[in-house]
Amino acid sequence: MEKRSNNSNTILPTLNKTIEHLISEFDEIPASRKSLLADLTGFIEDKVESNQKVNLNFICTHNSRRSHIAQVWAQTAAYYYNIPNVECFSGGTEATAFNPRAVKAMQQAGFDITAIADGSNPVYEVRYAGAVSPLLAFSKKYDDPVN
Repeated sequence: MEKRSNNSNTILPTLNKTIEHLISEFDEIPASRKSLLADLTGFIEDKVESNQKVNLNFICTHNSRRSHIAQVWAQTAAYYYNIPNVECFSGGTEATAFNPRAVKAMQQAGFDITAIADGSNPVYEVRYAGAVSPLLAFSKKYDDPVN
C-alpha cells in the first residue's frame, strides 16, 4: 500500500514507526482476509468518490478493547492515507470501561492517551497526530448520541 499524502509527517513519531512496521507486513495478510476486507474498501471508496461522509462504527460486546482499538486505528489510517471525510466511532451492546491493558497496548504502539475524566468509565483523549483534534474514547453503547 502506498502513502497518498504527507500526513505521515505529522503522525506522532513512535506511532509512525509502528505504522511503517505494519505496512512492511501487509503482504503477510492472507488473501482470504483481504477478500473479506474488499467490501469495506469498496464502500469507503464509493463514498469518497462521491464526496460523501464515511461513518464507521466499530461494535463489540463491552466497548472495552476491540471496538476502541478498531476505531482508533481506522481513524489513524484514514488520516495517514489522506482519505477525506472519514469519522470513526465505537460502541458495544453494553458500556463498561476502556480496558486499561488495551489503553497501555495502544500507548506502546505510539498513541498519546491521557485520561481526562476518572471514575468507573474514564474518558480518554487519544492523539495520533499533532495536527488534528484528539479522539475521545470511553465505553458506550453503539447507539450513544456521541456515535
